[in-house]
Amino acid sequence: MPIWYLDYGCLRHMTGDKKLLFSYKAKSGGAITFGDNMQGQIKGYGEITRGNVYVSKVACVDGLKHNLISISQLCDHGFDVKFQEKHCSLLHSKTGQEMIRVDRKGNLYRMNFTKHIRTDSEKLCLVSLNSEDVWLWHKKFSHLKFSSLDTLVKINLVKGLPSLKFNKDHLCSACEMGKMKRSSHKTKSDNNCPRPLHMLHVDLCGPISVQSLSGKKYILVLIDEYSRYTWIEFIRAKSDVPDILIMLLKRLQVLFNSKVQKLRSDNWTESRNAKIN
Repeated sequence: MPIWYLDYGCLRHMTGDKKLLFSYKAKSGGAITFGDNMQGQIKGYGEITRGNVYVSKVACVDGLKHNLISISQLCDHGFDVKFQEKHCSLLHSKTGQEMIRVDRKGNLYRMNFTKHIRTDSEKLCLVSLNSEDVWLWHKKFSHLKFSSLDTLVKINLVKGLPSLKFNKDHLCSACEMGKMKRSSHKTKSDNNCPRPLHMLHVDLCGPISVQSLSGKKYILVLIDEYSRYTWIEFIRAKSDVPDILIMLLKRLQVLFNSKVQKLRSDNWTESRNAKIN
């Protein structure tokens, strides 16, 4: 692991080895003056990591032989640094949780950072701890019934499933909601259609494999919404539908002495042509 030294007088995190940084971006940022009055040019910036702590804005300085962590820059990024005789603690400024503990070697506090390259496609492995809560296993198996869970244990079909007796001591609220029946709608007492021919439902059936004696293999069905009365016309070909439908509607209007207000269909192609429109 590369060693990083905590430095109170250093104004920024910096290293001389570009390989220690991930998410590195080349960017010229001026020069750094060393203790011997020599200068090193900043070549770019990157990040370093240890556990769940990420230190950003780490400068890559040409010619620098040591890796330095700026204490002032850590404080600016939401950390509290607490120095003691044998170690130094890096604390979260809001929660006070100890993020990193750094041991003292001689007069220096040396911190280890792992060499890690983080990519967007990095995969995570999530581990679920074993539990003896039967209701937790009921949820993990998508609310599987308890008798089936007992069968999985007896036959040993699932690796890692504990040898438990799955007893149902209360009802599962999610299962209750899933099996709940939908409330029925109230019966309407008033009819939307006030008279015959106010709304007619039309549909075409066919072609039927067995034709009639006159060679007709299509059936045109017309139902009145008000009276539920049904008229049926037998048709030889689809091209005859517009003429027969118009003739039937005219005959019904004369018979009932009323006009057809609405004609409803399931959007079949035979009803969508210029003559019916």
